[in-house]
Amino acid sequence: MPSPHSSAPQAKASRKQTQIVEQIAIMAREYGAGMKLPTIVELSKMFGVTVSTIDRSLGRLEEMGLIRRKRGSGIYVSSRIDQKRIGLVFGRNIFGAGSSPFYRLLMQACEQRALRHNEAFSFYLNTPLLGRDEDDYIHQDLEDALSSGRLDGIIAANIRNPKQDRLLRSYGVPMVVLSQSTSGYGLIDLDMEDFMEQSFRAMEARGARSVGLLGTLPLHQEVFERVARAKGVVINPDWVQCLPGPDFVSPDRYEAEGRAMMLSLYEKNAGRLPEALIIKDDMLARGVCAEMEHLGAAVGKDVKIVSQSNKGSDTLYDWANRLNLIEYDSQEIVEVMFSELEALMEEPDEPRPPAIVRGHLK
Repeated sequence: MPSPHSSAPQAKASRKQTQIVEQIAIMAREYGAGMKLPTIVELSKMFGVTVSTIDRSLGRLEEMGLIRRKRGSGIYVSSRIDQKRIGLVFGRNIFGAGSSPFYRLLMQACEQRALRHNEAFSFYLNTPLLGRDEDDYIHQDLEDALSSGRLDGIIAANIRNPKQDRLLRSYGVPMVVLSQSTSGYGLIDLDMEDFMEQSFRAMEARGARSVGLLGTLPLHQEVFERVARAKGVVINPDWVQCLPGPDFVSPDRYEAEGRAMMLSLYEKNAGRLPEALIIKDDMLARGVCAEMEHLGAAVGKDVKIVSQSNKGSDTLYDWANRLNLIEYDSQEIVEVMFSELEALMEEPDEPRPPAIVRGHLK
């Protein structure tokens, strides 16, 4: 029977190799891109370890993209030694037929930003395989990149739940998250309070005295009611509906859900609708507008609408001149995300409050 202490030498050797990898990485950064490093034998003597340990360490550094070995020539510092390697992780499928263009716009903005700043950029769709729905699932490519140290930072969006968030953070790689349902450092928050304030002001300016809400999270209702109370607006609960959240209703169904919510609102109130509706998602608003027209109501006239929208998206194009839109700019969001990530990479243990992004009323 193996001794309970039989794994101790292996663990010690693994720690030693990790130390060697870190020390050679520091040396490579000191030498600078393109410079030639000492030979394997010289490194072995320098660090007091075997040639095989140095060889394994160099292999790890090659995987990380920090060095390159040329047969018959030597070991060289990679030209990408100072290049930050950023991974953009989506926890849900953003390419479905009913998915909001917001996340595709976000991905494009990340690519453009990384190109401008000479950062290595990778994209990961961290969704379970067909037939699997594990909360603790991480796609193999992403797990390999995290385990091998090929990522210096993570930008995460549309994370499925807090458990997945915690699992990604467990790798110790600095991470920022665009989310309204997780906690921890590096949060980027689309200011919901400000969205509701702007929405109420827009409806007041158009003379609306009764206002309803259609949202995608229970939290939307909480903020809506809080802002309404502060403004002295009496809310009819029959005009307020919110979905239970993305764990229960997939975001690629929001357009269909918008149609169903509008029909429910109409039937529940016998065709009597509020003068104004606040809608907290562009795909939800698309479904609402389509169903209103199907019911014979005039969008923007019979019911005034203010909706969240995304700069560069044509989701609400057919009704844009009849709606009040609070627009979010993916370029602005990405700049905030990268700035927060850079701050975390420099001071990973420094607590930081959520970074706030506000929409702009068109």
